[in-house]
Amino acid sequence: MQNTQSVGIALAVWCCLLGVGSAQDYEVALSRPQKVGDLFGISVEGVETTRSKISANGEIAQDVADKLAIELKGSVRVLEIDKNGEPSKLALTVEKLVKIKGDAQTPLLKTGTEVTAFVQDDKDEFEVEDLPVGKEIQQALAMAIALGHGDATDDDIFGSANPQKVGDTWKVNAEKAAADFSKAGLGIDKEGIEGTATLKEVVTVGDEKCLKIAAQIKMKDFSLPLPPGVVVKTATAEADFSGLFPVNKSVNRLEEHEEWTMNFSAEGAGDPGAPALAVEVTSKRNVTAKYTYTK
Repeated sequence: MQNTQSVGIALAVWCCLLGVGSAQDYEVALSRPQKVGDLFGISVEGVETTRSKISANGEIAQDVADKLAIELKGSVRVLEIDKNGEPSKLALTVEKLVKIKGDAQTPLLKTGTEVTAFVQDDKDEFEVEDLPVGKEIQQALAMAIALGHGDATDDDIFGSANPQKVGDTWKVNAEKAAADFSKAGLGIDKEGIEGTATLKEVVTVGDEKCLKIAAQIKMKDFSLPLPPGVVVKTATAEADFSGLFPVNKSVNRLEEHEEWTMNFSAEGAGDPGAPALAVEVTSKRNVTAKYTYTK
């Protein structure tokens, strides 16, 4: 009996030394409010591809494939924040903004260019010297910079009210995600969204101990603005997100990654007497952003 008790004590001590049975709980805090005047560095690599095909009465009228790959480096100053503390207006000083095609890099903006990013009519807009940027530059900057609109935060959609251990998984908030997507023009009900988030691991980046959190979302049966008489046939999308979030909540996220795939098709005649239309759209997006902060 005494030998059994001694073995049990020894095993308990050994388990404690190894951390078995005592995995640490971590608070999940994805949204880190910022202040006007905050400064940070940004480095982004991203690529978007879209293919759209339109047929009329069974004949292909348009078949277009677009691809934009970019790299952005620069420094950012927060000018305004929304009610959640997310930047709603900022100034970007460009170190590098290029379009990439194969091994070639084409500058989109010169080094030292000052860009003002702001929200207008619930859309992200970009100006240089008080003038709107061109379409391609707008697309490149929108790929790299997302502004706060006072809507649901990352914590609202992907967060957890309870502390989590490495390996724990929880559901995303489908209702708040649906409201957020719908406001952006992607009409969808909460029943069309399912997803989970997971605390993957704890890593150290520089001096910061960080939580690596990943999330996956699947969507179906959503709608896009369409002419009368044109109805959705298929609508599916999948997205993977991940980020590095310091345990020290006074430090903002250090890295984030998103990868999207969307497939959409619709058919209909539109106006009476108009040809029968069929629309197919496939879109993909892959973006990685890294941030550094001035202490």
